Amino acid sequence: GKATTTEPSEMQKTTSQEIIRCQEETSVKRSDSDLHPPRKALFDQLTSAFGNTDDHLPDSIFLVSTLDWPGQTLVQKVQDRQLKLICTHTEADVKAALCFLVNKIQKFCNSNARTSVPVKVAVVGGDAYINSVL
Repeated sequence: GKATTTEPSEMQKTTSQEIIRCQEETSVKRSDSDLHPPRKALFDQLTSAFGNTDDHLPDSIFLVSTLDWPGQTLVQKVQDRQLKLICTHTEADVKAALCFLVNKIQKFCNSNARTSVPVKVAVVGGDAYINSVL
C-alpha cells in the first residue's frame, strides 16, 4: 500500500507557535530547562484540557509535577476520573502551560460577550515546583 503522512492540524500548529512565542516573550533569564522545548505530549494535554474552541473554558485544571514519584502516583490514581491534568516535567513545560492558559482566557474574553467564569488552577508538586509556577 501507499504510505501517507498527515500534517498536524492548523490548530496544533497555531497552539505550538503561540506557546513557543509566549515563552520567548516572557523569558527574562534562561535556565538549563529552557533549552529543552515543551514536549508534544504537553501540547496534546493542553488541547485536550482546553478544547479546540475559544468559547469554553474549563472549571479547573491541575498542574502536576511528574518528575518525582508523588506526582506520578497521583496521575495514576486519578486517571479514570474526568480531571483536567497537565503533567509537566521541566520549567519550560510549566511556562508553556501557564502561557497557554493565559492565551486561552484572553481569546475567550475577546471572542465572547459573556463574562468568563474563574478557572481554578491546582498546583501539585514540591516547593521548588510551586515556586516555578508562581
